[in-house]
Amino acid sequence: MRTSTLFNSVLAVVLIAATACITNQENSKPAASDKFLGLSDIHFNPFYDPSLIRDLIKTDAASWDTVFAKSSIKDDYGYYGWSGQFWDTGYPLFSSTLAAVKAANPNPEFITINGDFLAHNFEPTFQSTAGTTDLKALQDFTVKTMDYIVGAISKTFPGTPIFPTLGNNDAFCGDYEIRTPGSFLSRTAPLFLKNLHGNVDKTAFNKTYNDGGYFVASNPKNPNHKIISLNTVMLSPKHYRRTDFCGSVPDSTISRANADAQFTWLENQLKSAKTNNHKVWLMYHIPPGFDSWSTNSHNKGLPTSQCQNTVPSSFYDLDYNAKYLKLVKRYSSVIAAQLGGHTHMDNFMVINGDSNPESFVHIQPSITPINGNNPGFIEYTFDNSAVLKNYEVHGFNNVETVTSPDWKAEYTFSKVYGENELTAGSLTRIYKNFLTDTLARERYIEYYVVEDSANVAIDPADWKYYYCAFGNQTVKQYNKCVCNMSN
Repeated sequence: MRTSTLFNSVLAVVLIAATACITNQENSKPAASDKFLGLSDIHFNPFYDPSLIRDLIKTDAASWDTVFAKSSIKDDYGYYGWSGQFWDTGYPLFSSTLAAVKAANPNPEFITINGDFLAHNFEPTFQSTAGTTDLKALQDFTVKTMDYIVGAISKTFPGTPIFPTLGNNDAFCGDYEIRTPGSFLSRTAPLFLKNLHGNVDKTAFNKTYNDGGYFVASNPKNPNHKIISLNTVMLSPKHYRRTDFCGSVPDSTISRANADAQFTWLENQLKSAKTNNHKVWLMYHIPPGFDSWSTNSHNKGLPTSQCQNTVPSSFYDLDYNAKYLKLVKRYSSVIAAQLGGHTHMDNFMVINGDSNPESFVHIQPSITPINGNNPGFIEYTFDNSAVLKNYEVHGFNNVETVTSPDWKAEYTFSKVYGENELTAGSLTRIYKNFLTDTLARERYIEYYVVEDSANVAIDPADWKYYYCAFGNQTVKQYNKCVCNMSN
């Protein structure tokens, strides 16, 4: 009897110790990882088959698939550049994209869309195709197109939160002409709010989105992780300076007041996140820093001896750019990632990377192939501390020549670059390695356009304009880099 009692006592001690050991092991496990899908620059073109326009106008957006099914255009998936009515993303490419995204991950935690839902030249094309200059008809069709795009994504991923941001083509009044506030915002607010599935404060969303096209949401997996969607179109030097379809262009003081209000709001959000020990992702369409493609175009042929006279093309007004960089520097401890679009290429930049890396921007490829790229989207992996751990790019190869969809996984970040997470430090190591590792640089250039078959290449003579945009977001820094690389 005493032996049995002793045995039971020992067994109890062993079980307690084992339980404690298991508990400690569980507590020491690395943070669990989840995945989300990133799409950008869809640029949906409902005019790809002009014969459908009358039916589209009179049909609810929820039933547009039945209209598109009538088209005789079945296997034109896209063209590099402009080709008659076949520019941007017609229904064949859009529907194949949804199928590919679903196949890549049928159950993502959420989906981000980094702006430019609508096709280029949407407004004049509607007028010429529909045969009307009626402003109300244009606006109704624009809202219906937005409803169709978001509705199709929501139908493919029922119940999945969709976090949107607006691009320069998302407006009633033309490219870069979004009104803040304005009827485009008030008419699209219910559509976006519905598909955020409760991950925002409804009152706050309606206030900031209707006023300026920006809002803050919570990661559905972690309320301490905030996703801030910004309207960076209003920071562009092209804002309110393009062709207008609304009859008048607002005074520049109005645009500046709206931009200043967004900056004030953003700083308050970042300050709150810092106080409450939250992490933040910033998502937007137009990134900060410099447009390497445009800079190259404007400075091509500049003599090496005049490198200090390089004029980099800034995505933002230079004063807005400086203001934004100052905010990022001040709150870099809470900004875990930034997600952008606009360029249509698979790219990244590191804020202040050439001197003191503070934050990074991952720029997502587009669905439209109009800039000579192949269509692409990204599946990201993140952990519960809001760190982006990895990503995989999926691309549609040879989009201009194929007669059936050719989507496939192109590459995985960790395998190609040998880093286990996306940070300002890891991305700085990657781009600085391009200086000495020719194969790494060539691989980056291949992935830049999504699949090597795309109709874009970076000339080695122009590489300095692209390289210097990785880590330099002020004119002084950028020109210093260009001169160093020119010697």
